[in-house]
Amino acid sequence: MDKRKLTKKMVGTAMLAALIFIFQMIANFIPITGVTLNLSLIPIAIGAILYGPWSGLLLGVVNGLSVLPGSAAFIAISPFWTVVTCVVKTGLAGFIAGWLFKLFKGKSLVPGMIICSLIVPVINTFIFSIFAFTVFKEGLGISGNYIAFLIGLVGINFLVEIITTIILSPSITFVIKHVLRKTDIGDDIGDKLYVKSETVNQEE
Repeated sequence: MDKRKLTKKMVGTAMLAALIFIFQMIANFIPITGVTLNLSLIPIAIGAILYGPWSGLLLGVVNGLSVLPGSAAFIAISPFWTVVTCVVKTGLAGFIAGWLFKLFKGKSLVPGMIICSLIVPVINTFIFSIFAFTVFKEGLGISGNYIAFLIGLVGINFLVEIITTIILSPSITFVIKHVLRKTDIGDDIGDKLYVKSETVNQEE
């Protein structure tokens, strides 16, 4: 990757990171079933699509750090494992989403974007549930009725996060590509999102 493209990738990732904090502040005013709605998953999916798995990972880590102020109940149980949980669940979600989108590059764009957007909240909730049932089990008072816990604590949030991420992430991605009118805004993963790379090369 040349320096120009690397710079654009860094700037784009930084802008999405800022968007994460904005969405997180908004989400703090929308509590659902005692858990904050994580609207900031959307920039993770967008970054994974446009810039690849490593940007997805970085944005996931930023997301994990941004939710720490709202995780007082978990910090009271274990500050260390709270940080690990928050960083790992979204960091891994962003990385895997970016890696999966690579598989769809130039083949099946829309399904690839949908799967990438879907996998972020799925992995985020899955890893959170694993930590909740293990490290935080006693502190949260989780009994053997795990299904009731999932439905009551994360079920509604999970469904809302999936719906909002699947709808908004691809939509915002297309808007970004059309507004910039370029395909080389970062990694070459998203080259097919606006026009073919050959057209861009001719224009340049």
